[in-house]
Amino acid sequence: MAVRRGRGGGRGGGAGALASGAWAGAGAATFAAAAERATTGRPVPGAGLGPHAHLDPRAVIGLVQEHTLPLRRSYRRSAGSLRDSIAELDALWPGARYELGGIGVGQVKARQAAALLAVARWAGHSALVRTESRGIHRRIDYPDVSADWSVGQRCGGLDEVWVRRVDGPDAFGGELTASRPAAV
Repeated sequence: MAVRRGRGGGRGGGAGALASGAWAGAGAATFAAAAERATTGRPVPGAGLGPHAHLDPRAVIGLVQEHTLPLRRSYRRSAGSLRDSIAELDALWPGARYELGGIGVGQVKARQAAALLAVARWAGHSALVRTESRGIHRRIDYPDVSADWSVGQRCGGLDEVWVRRVDGPDAFGGELTASRPAAV
């Protein structure tokens, strides 16, 4: 079976990618609920851990959704629209880091909002760096697939987001995250 390497990368284009992402998320949530294991993740200072809420997590989630859910922002993007979204999301991070909080369920909601904001920032910065269209990643200012981008990306950082190009199949030695960003 031949794989079509063109504008859409395959049948269904964005619709298939959106659907499979929704299915994967539902499956991950079901698995996590059934596993009931303690996590070994390290706490991130700030980012919703405070005992008092000075910022409503619903406001953070609403802004993230405004910049990620509409198809005009999430499917057909340009450098200008990405920079606008990144600017708003990055500007919210210091407030989310220090002003989100709560106790019990309130703290869980605060941590969820902080995590959602962090992932939206990573996705925006990564999309801005990737100057091509491939799969569900669509850039109206770069409508074609580029051979220069037959590589992956890694991103991270909270106060300062970083994005690194990964040219090899295993540039991080099997680790999903690195203790320090890889050299570009």
